[in-house]
Amino acid sequence: MNSKHLKTLHSIRSKERKSINWDDIEKMMIALGATTRESRGSGATFTLNNYSFAFHRPHPEKEAKPYQIKQLKQFLIKVGVVNE
Repeated sequence: MNSKHLKTLHSIRSKERKSINWDDIEKMMIALGATTRESRGSGATFTLNNYSFAFHRPHPEKEAKPYQIKQLKQFLIKVGVVNE
């Protein structure tokens, strides 16, 4: 992971979240080793360590919504990438 990926991960873990560009999240997840499977419309699924996280890409905005960041953080805790 490069410094931009680490910055994105830090933003996800932070309690004082600022907006996070969804493209940055996807790039960070790929750097962590996740695979992405596309589904209908804006839907897709990350798979990492035999766990899956289904999501819809935000649109027309490019920033992840607060609930998406919260769900992603819970997923990252579940797969052992971050601590609570």
